[in-house]
Amino acid sequence: MYSPPLTSINDTAASTNLVYFPAITICNINQMQKSVLMKTGFKNSKDINHLIDYYMEGSQSTLTATEKEEFDKLLKIFSGLNNWNHSNEPLNVVSAQPCKDALLRAERRTESGEKINHYNYASLSVSTDYGRCCSINVQLDFDNNDTRYLEPKDYSLEQLLSVQQGARSGDLNGIELLMDLESYEYSYFPRGSKGFLIAVSDPFDRAVMRQKGFFISPGTETRVLMKLNKVETSTDVQDSILYTAQRRNCYDTNYNDFLPKYYNRETSFSYRISNCLYDAMVTRVLQDCKCIPSFARFTSKSTNKFVKEMNQKWTVCIGEELICLKNLTNKWGREKYGLDKTINVRTNKLEDCLQACDYQYEILFTSSSEYPSEYIFPERKTAYCLILQKIRDVICKDPERKIVFEKKYFNGCAILATANVCLQPPSNDSSWSSFDTNLLNDNQKKLMYQYAKENVAPVKIFIGDPYITQIVRDMKVTPTSFIGNTGGLIGLCIGFSFISVVEFFYYIANTFVNLCSRRLK
Repeated sequence: MYSPPLTSINDTAASTNLVYFPAITICNINQMQKSVLMKTGFKNSKDINHLIDYYMEGSQSTLTATEKEEFDKLLKIFSGLNNWNHSNEPLNVVSAQPCKDALLRAERRTESGEKINHYNYASLSVSTDYGRCCSINVQLDFDNNDTRYLEPKDYSLEQLLSVQQGARSGDLNGIELLMDLESYEYSYFPRGSKGFLIAVSDPFDRAVMRQKGFFISPGTETRVLMKLNKVETSTDVQDSILYTAQRRNCYDTNYNDFLPKYYNRETSFSYRISNCLYDAMVTRVLQDCKCIPSFARFTSKSTNKFVKEMNQKWTVCIGEELICLKNLTNKWGREKYGLDKTINVRTNKLEDCLQACDYQYEILFTSSSEYPSEYIFPERKTAYCLILQKIRDVICKDPERKIVFEKKYFNGCAILATANVCLQPPSNDSSWSSFDTNLLNDNQKKLMYQYAKENVAPVKIFIGDPYITQIVRDMKVTPTSFIGNTGGLIGLCIGFSFISVVEFFYYIANTFVNLCSRRLK
């Protein structure tokens, strides 16, 4: 009687109030810092390679009994100093660059135009298919008065789920990041490049970094313009008893149709197809590899019973288990291998991951230019001071980080120790606006320029247009249209109408009365 929903463009100029400002996920390509290894005595290249291969990349142990004994001693020291338990935490939790070191500054304006700055920002640390990454939820981190000055790790489950629609467009209403990748700390080379892997996604979505991520390299200033689109399924289709989830080919975002075991509201997620595919991967890894994948880490506020059962029953993937994990993640979401299905808790059956009935997606346009300009850089005093303070007051005060830093920048700490500028802690831009760059000598300026060129990457991410493209999926033929079309076709073909129906029943009744009258006579 009815046709499946037809995708049609309902309004090509809907307001940005109907969408969320996307969340931003940032991963340093390097997931193992040299200084972390140095602090715990890992100096032998064979020990370092074994640590990375066995606990991060996936391999069989190739150490002799004597080498294994020595390695275990180092591992015990490493675990103690970093408070790391390799049974329930992946290595990158303690080995990857901390967010406060990666994000020198994150800036966004409020609706009234006030600048909100987070310096050396310890944003929410999340586990993805790539590794340990930093996540910025723009509304919670900047726009919400109740949460903008909280530590993101302290957000409650209710706050994580409280993000509202209403995004602002324009260059000045985006978010500006100043990032430092610390390339001299690289000791893990999954790729032949250095930089950051960045993805933008729905705030309730866990981005699949290897599919959505794009690279940002140091020594470039990048602008990322977003064009947002929203797809909705009409309430007529969602509420109709004639349309099952499979027939309309989408699931309700509030989990009325489909409830995954791990990625749901109890772990701060709404239904999205990428979350469903993550859930499918976790389920399959537990089944085939008998271990917990590194990306199956959730907020400590979660009350999800399946997550608790998983953590009690299994340990984190290591060694050959990681090989099994990588074989599966290379087939992410593929129907051929059944990775497009997961358990629906509502029915306790394995069901397909479908798109959400209502969702948004982003089209990105990036452009970049060389950074920094040798002559203008000292005049960009906020960025200049943040970099200088980090090197002089943080890196050079840490013995291991200092050694790693000075292997790349010889005698760099001594050179910057006499830089008597930028002495106040970062609180606002004006506190550094008056320092005289002439107070710096040529060696200091040269080192600062070289460091920024090789490590620093400013990025601005913003919504371009003050409108979005809204696409509404609706019934191809509504009940009213169906009745009208049917009546029109019948009338056209045989002259049938509602009056004909009345006449039909009148003649039948009349005939029946006449027959009864004859019998009575």
